[in-house]
Amino acid sequence: MTINFIENFQTRIYQLLVTDHSIREDVDRIYLSTTQDSKYPFILINMIKINDCSKFNQAIYEVEFEVCIFIKDKSTKFLINLADKVIARLQHSNFILERCILAGIKAGKITIERSQDLVTTKLSISYNSLLKEKI
Repeated sequence: MTINFIENFQTRIYQLLVTDHSIREDVDRIYLSTTQDSKYPFILINMIKINDCSKFNQAIYEVEFEVCIFIKDKSTKFLINLADKVIARLQHSNFILERCILAGIKAGKITIERSQDLVTTKLSISYNSLLKEKI
């Protein structure tokens, strides 16, 4: 199995978030890549690392990604409430892609950063997931 599945995986995460009404009422847009002049608040799904853990005749990939929430505000209460919604939505998601199955997904480290201009705040939720080839 080639790593072409990663685009389908990222798109599936996007679909899960964009179809959740409680998340969509809090953010203007959800992006798969960075864009200029985005309207705040918005979410970015950022793929970070793919690790091949294949064994025998089954392809297994550990995929690290992050969901980033950006706001033009200094308040972290909104960010934390929205992060809870994102974590709940992804935590209870089991889905099958074209050639693989999501075997597990777990939220890890959460960081909050302020930009140098002190206007934009970013919350990042790091995820680890395990995808197995269907056999």
